[in-house]
Amino acid sequence: MKAQALADHLAENPVDNEYMPLSTYFPDEEVNLIEEVVPDDHHVWKMYFDGAVNIKGVGIRAILISPIGHHYPMTARLRFFCTNNTTEYEACIMGLKMVIDLDVRELLVMGDSDLLIRQAQGEWETRDIKLIPYRQCVRDLSKRFKSIEFRYIPRFHNELADALATLASMLPYPGNTHIDPLEIQVRNQHSYCNTIETERDGESWYHDIKRFLKIREYPEHAKRDQKRTIRRLASGFFLNGEILYKRTLDLNLLRCIDATEAERIMSEVHSGVCGPHINGYVLAKKILRAGYYWLTMERDCFRFVRKCHQCQIHGDLIHSPPSELHPMLSPWPFVAWGMDVIGPIEPKGSNGHRFILVAIDYFTKWVESITFKAVTKKVVVDFVHSNIICRFGIPKTIITDNAAKLNSHLMKEVCE
Repeated sequence: MKAQALADHLAENPVDNEYMPLSTYFPDEEVNLIEEVVPDDHHVWKMYFDGAVNIKGVGIRAILISPIGHHYPMTARLRFFCTNNTTEYEACIMGLKMVIDLDVRELLVMGDSDLLIRQAQGEWETRDIKLIPYRQCVRDLSKRFKSIEFRYIPRFHNELADALATLASMLPYPGNTHIDPLEIQVRNQHSYCNTIETERDGESWYHDIKRFLKIREYPEHAKRDQKRTIRRLASGFFLNGEILYKRTLDLNLLRCIDATEAERIMSEVHSGVCGPHINGYVLAKKILRAGYYWLTMERDCFRFVRKCHQCQIHGDLIHSPPSELHPMLSPWPFVAWGMDVIGPIEPKGSNGHRFILVAIDYFTKWVESITFKAVTKKVVVDFVHSNIICRFGIPKTIITDNAAKLNSHLMKEVCE
């Protein structure tokens, strides 16, 4: 079907006010949205629980969150046969016992277990006779709370408990081996940045690397991962006497400098004799070409440029006043076109053509183009008539850059 015919049909048959869309696919969409709301009760303790059963084992997990946001996780690996419902009960009972030990009286229990759907309605689902002792145990533990509420939440709101339960089911757990609690770090920079905030101990940032290359010794209190990091970093450096150099990919050597020398070099390159007051990125590249290196040079160069007083005074200022933007709307296909000429192109084509006349529809991004040896007023008019009007109908707007050949008197006659 022609796009213009489709557009004309929609334009001639608009949707009236009596039209009602069909709602046959998601009749209970509002109910589903209500179930996905996560409770935001900051004044009560909350407990998330979940269980995981796979071919490697069975794991349960419960996480208690205090009103101020502290997390108290607990996980266990079960060494007996369990079904999915059994693991959910085991995780819930383990979490309730942990809460009782902390002397918590008001609790909100949440999980993605199907059992909580029935519990929210006032009854547990006990189709299996093996679940009756679990149900009675949960009831007895619930009586020890002043206030307890069970809520069902979708699985994607219970991802932390689900992930830790899966981890407990998959980890080999011989004997009574203890695994330290997981620590989640927040990092604002990429791992390859190797940032060093300050030289707190008075030594330069490359002191440990230089010492390792010189006498093959690590710092006194270095841990295993720290020693591995020093060995990895040392492979990219070269020690010549007392001077440490950084190896580059093109086999050049950059002299390593400390914070004091770095400050002096940045000042000299940026604002010294013939200093061009360049930006931070170019400043870092220029220092590298001069043969110097330190780990945080790009970040330090950006900070140095921001603090330059002369750059603040003589920097480029935008003097044009703010103006309102007028977006060009194209509500229908092929009503607004943009047209321009590309060229001259060197070398020219085998047929001698050097210019490309292009028109693009703003709505569908459809492109019409043709090549010419020379773009004349007659060529532009024929292109608009043959490639736009005869194919897609009369457009409402044609946008050009007001070039003489695109905005000629012939073009105005065609538009009229």
